[in-house]
Amino acid sequence: MSDNSVTTFVNDVSLNSSLSVGGDASFNGNLAIEGGVNIAGSSTVTGNTQFSGFAIYDNFMISNATNQFAGSTTYTGDTTFTGKITSNDMTINGVSVFKGDATYQGNAQVNNSMNILGSATVKSGLDVTTGDVNVGKNLNVTGNSVVTGDSSVTGNTVVTGPKTSFSWKIEV
Repeated sequence: MSDNSVTTFVNDVSLNSSLSVGGDASFNGNLAIEGGVNIAGSSTVTGNTQFSGFAIYDNFMISNATNQFAGSTTYTGDTTFTGKITSNDMTINGVSVFKGDATYQGNAQVNNSMNILGSATVKSGLDVTTGDVNVGKNLNVTGNSVVTGDSSVTGNTVVTGPKTSFSWKIEV
């Protein structure tokens, strides 16, 4: 075929070798690929894309979409989500930026530092089993406070309430 020729197939086509397209290609039906796919340029997917195997993304961005991942997904590069994402199991090895609300309905594990620039609401227990809890500003406790172990206070301590009792043990 010459470089400018057009071939139209009416029925299904099966290629057992390579296909090289120098210009645009339009597929109006399903496209099944048994091997790998390498895309060197930008790609736009306007319909649904389903990955039934393991998907690895080096650089990945989804915006203005509802993202649902039913399997394991690994992101090895910077990942930006600006829409809603629902995932059963997600491992993020690089930087992850969530520009909207992030809701974890299962366990979330952070192996390195986590910086929260806005507020964080914990609706269940918060357990810190190793390391310290450092509060850089005020610590407001609405309910009871129970301390098991030693307490050290540097600065003024004000105790108010209708019933205040103290038990002191002074060792010399």
